[in-house]
Amino acid sequence: MIENAGKREVRAYTSLRDVRGRGAAPQPRQRLAAASRAGEAPAPLQLALALCGGDEVAIYRLSASIVKRSEGRSVVAAAAYRSGTRLVDERAGQVFDYRRKTVLHAEILAPAGAPAWMSDRQLLWAAVEAQERRKDAQLAREVQLALPHECSPRQRIELVRTYVLEQFVSRGMVADIALHPPDRDGDGRNWHAHVLLSLRSIDGDGFGPKQRDWNSDELLMVWRSSWQDHVNAALARAGASARVDHRSLRAQGVRRVSQRKRGRRQFRGADPRALEIPPPIVMERWQATARG
Repeated sequence: MIENAGKREVRAYTSLRDVRGRGAAPQPRQRLAAASRAGEAPAPLQLALALCGGDEVAIYRLSASIVKRSEGRSVVAAAAYRSGTRLVDERAGQVFDYRRKTVLHAEILAPAGAPAWMSDRQLLWAAVEAQERRKDAQLAREVQLALPHECSPRQRIELVRTYVLEQFVSRGMVADIALHPPDRDGDGRNWHAHVLLSLRSIDGDGFGPKQRDWNSDELLMVWRSSWQDHVNAALARAGASARVDHRSLRAQGVRRVSQRKRGRRQFRGADPRALEIPPPIVMERWQATARG
């Protein structure tokens, strides 16, 4: 969707021409055809662009999901991978070590008055695992955010921090944020952030009851709209003309095929922990570690 606002072009998405230079590369369908003739498998981005019929890719993303024990997931493992640290899941008797993973920035943001131990990643998520005793327990909420490649590293950190404090921490959640760079072989603009959020309110020196109102669809729409506003403000500060829109393509009036994300349902039958994160560098029995 392109609008003319005076002499300034305002877009709801970013064109690859902004990255590679106008006319510097063939169109997506041409690249896809060339790869097919060479017997090569097209890159996911290349295939998506060809299917969309153009070279414009939306940069807006906010997705929210629940980390569930019933799916074989561990919030300690998730936190270790996202933060690039070594954490111990005492409940499961496992160690997850991702210190070789490239993580640009990680920190824990807690509400005012929260006990100091909640700012320790190991203590925080070990306490969550210990308190949730059901085999089908919901452990945490994860929010994934696409970050604008037009911004500097410092601007991206401030963008995520400001948004998380406003929308999550102010409501009483403890937030564990981690900023990741693009995958080495993927889209070079895919800067993104993971935010792990507590599901229980803080009560004294620990966690209290779960807050069901944090699960509402209405609140999710507030989060999505607010992320749009925060990203657009960051883009403006960076001097970029691109803008994002949290609405669906149909609501925007854009006649374009939306890109389909491959989810865990397409890998039914695979090891759920492998779908959650790649195999850790070190995974060992906690009992063995305790014995030295």
